[in-house]
Amino acid sequence: MVLLFNENCKGPVVLGGDFNLTICSRDKSNEVKSSNPKSAEVLHGLCSDCGLTDVWRELNPGVRDYTFFSNVHNSYSRLDYFFIPSKYIHMISKCTVNPIILSDHSRIHLRIHFMKILFLKDGNLSPLYLKIMNLNQKCECG
Repeated sequence: MVLLFNENCKGPVVLGGDFNLTICSRDKSNEVKSSNPKSAEVLHGLCSDCGLTDVWRELNPGVRDYTFFSNVHNSYSRLDYFFIPSKYIHMISKCTVNPIILSDHSRIHLRIHFMKILFLKDGNLSPLYLKIMNLNQKCECG
């Protein structure tokens, strides 16, 4: 999976969904032991190997908020995540967790400014943008 991701996903790809695990202790409302410690370790390794960032945690480093309520354990957890390559974190303006209302999961929202793909954090033009411009020039010239 890591090889496929690294070889085929060169732009601002968003990996998101219900991962059914917590990554750190701040993602649980109580000290219930994690049911998937090995899976959490694998996800952490994937993020590390692919240079992915947990968007919500990056924007809310000290905050506790949850996307899932377990009636069985009477606890809240953050099981739903958005991950993006770290070099594109500057494109994110907002990532929010909504209240849990109609389901045992809450909705999470991610706001991305795709025009920021033109520039990297340091202000230089993005290599991806330069590739796109080069392809357009080749097409126009015939």
